[in-house]
Amino acid sequence: MAGTALPPGPPAQLLALQRLAGNQAVSRLLTQPEPTVQRLATMTGLKSEHAQKVLKNHLKGDPPFKPQRGNFGEVSWFAGSGNPYVGGQAQSYDVTIDVVINPDPVKLPATYFADFVRQYVRQTRADLDDPSTHHNFWVALGRALETGGAQEVPIDRSAVSKQGGGTFVVVGGSARESIRLGNAAKLSQDLGGSAATTAQVIERRRTTRAAWFTVVFDRVPPDQAQAGAPQRALVLHVTPPASFSKAEKTFPAMGWGDKKVPASVSVTFTLTYADYSIARRQAKRLATAIGDGRLAGHRVALAGGTGWSGKETRSYRS
Repeated sequence: MAGTALPPGPPAQLLALQRLAGNQAVSRLLTQPEPTVQRLATMTGLKSEHAQKVLKNHLKGDPPFKPQRGNFGEVSWFAGSGNPYVGGQAQSYDVTIDVVINPDPVKLPATYFADFVRQYVRQTRADLDDPSTHHNFWVALGRALETGGAQEVPIDRSAVSKQGGGTFVVVGGSARESIRLGNAAKLSQDLGGSAATTAQVIERRRTTRAAWFTVVFDRVPPDQAQAGAPQRALVLHVTPPASFSKAEKTFPAMGWGDKKVPASVSVTFTLTYADYSIARRQAKRLATAIGDGRLAGHRVALAGGTGWSGKETRSYRS
């Protein structure tokens, strides 16, 4: 989308939020001082209970939305331009949220949606003139977009979007960190809280919780430790820290007879980031990698720095 401006929607389009059935938005494009650098700013409509969770995620230092919990594929949906529709059920919303997606989503070809419709009908034999088939259609489209990160998807006016066409911005789990709240203080006020209190919570967390965490690779064979295997495994799952330290402790072979424990090395990394929020996100990314087996073959434990809660530290242990 670099160098391209989305046409601003009329205020009346905000009313369309009442008809949307996912995390969707009316949007505008904000240009940064550099002419080639842009960010996509959106407003999304949510029910109060969901908006509370979005704000809570933000205050914890996490990206506010969780695409993996999407209703239409494991993606979050945001309206980009025009008046398209996604869903198969009507919902109403009582809170609007300012959202920024940066960097810009990848713009898919203009024919993407039409091509997908043809393929879907051919494979499922679905009659899209029947509204009861629309929910499954949008779920299928969302699933097709799950691994693509942040994408701007063209939506043609059709049987599944009769009120109009335009674009949606779809964000999958791999691009979750590209989504930010545009105005957390305003959201807190809209939910009945205090903007000042919100700012104080964010500042207190930033100043009382250390911006570092430790990663321990336990019982590493000496040859693997010497070859740097733990560090190579680590850098695949976290962004580069502002600084880091490494410590090793060698355990000699022990035991008698057939019950021998070979020599091993415990390698401890301490990763320090610019602030607590960034450090916590990186720790959660690494914890997820441990949990889903991407660090198979390593015995790994994580521990938060000074001021991290017991719940946070406990959730990071392998």
